[in-house]
Amino acid sequence: MTLSIGVLYIDKSSGLEKRFSLPPGKHLFGFESYRERIWGADIMTHLGLIILPNLLHIGCFSITGDRLNQLEREGHIILDNIDLITEQTRYDSKENIKFHVDNLLDAIKLAKQSDGKMIIG
Repeated sequence: MTLSIGVLYIDKSSGLEKRFSLPPGKHLFGFESYRERIWGADIMTHLGLIILPNLLHIGCFSITGDRLNQLEREGHIILDNIDLITEQTRYDSKENIKFHVDNLLDAIKLAKQSDGKMIIG
């Protein structure tokens, strides 16, 4: 199974919540095992992450408003500490982690631009 990212917004003409169609591969946020191995690893909370470590215990959650800013900070913390994270998690693919965090940051940008929300799970 795969963790996915989605971005939802309110369609102004209909008032209905809709989901953006992300480009191929931009919805990916890692394998299901990343919940424990990467996003929920002790190093993440040690670095001050608050939102992403919740993937260890919560199947799917949405992020809106100011929490998008917090999640964006978490993405940058991961990128700034990617060497330490790969060392501590014993996961040897910095490129893979970077790919997923880049997807996260792109989705956050889209959610902010559309006054929408993100779903991760």
